[in-house]
Amino acid sequence: MKYLLIHGAWMTKECWSPTVELLEGNGHEVRAIDLPGRGADSTSPVTLDDYSDRVVSEAEAMGGDVNLVGHSMAGIVLSATAEKRPDLFCSLTYVAAYLVQSGQSLNDLAQTDGDSGVGPNVRPAADWSTLDLAEESRAGLFFHDVPADVAAPFLAAWKAEPTAPQTTPLAVTESRFGSVARRYIKTLNDRVVSPSLQDRMLLATPTRTVTLETGHLPMLVDPASFVQTLEALA
Repeated sequence: MKYLLIHGAWMTKECWSPTVELLEGNGHEVRAIDLPGRGADSTSPVTLDDYSDRVVSEAEAMGGDVNLVGHSMAGIVLSATAEKRPDLFCSLTYVAAYLVQSGQSLNDLAQTDGDSGVGPNVRPAADWSTLDLAEESRAGLFFHDVPADVAAPFLAAWKAEPTAPQTTPLAVTESRFGSVARRYIKTLNDRVVSPSLQDRMLLATPTRTVTLETGHLPMLVDPASFVQTLEALA
């Protein structure tokens, strides 16, 4: 099988390193990419279209028939990408991710999440070009159940997130986005995308769901169980 892995906000492709290693060891073709403006990519400014175009390009290079997996913010990227090129993907797997409805932006949805710890700790740039989190909140929100030595490199490499992709309304249709099989991995101990918001999103957009008892980063908490879940869903 083919897997293309997309990171979420304030993260990079490195969050998928254990997943890539395990999936490749099981004989799958796997790629994890940095979205424009993240990791070693210095593109600026960036848009939601830039994100989805990057994913389309990678899926084309893989020859299609791809299981597209997205974490957190990447939920909106999965949906936008599937709308552009549904023919490239056999499934979309949302991992503790924003399952945004058409006409809604990720920011619109996130602002309804009163059980998340993110809202009170958001720190926008003066011109609102980027969003950051208060430094003292990052470990407790994202990494509370991740081993400290695993979390440390991500906290050290942390950088502010472009605002535009999160404030752009999604536009999807049932005939295109809706034609690709959807799966959702719900995280019961999540402090970023709360379980209550995950439940509301899944009611609005019914999706085959598996639940894990982890925080926001199940791929770093228990990589082996996470990969078993991915393979079972695919």
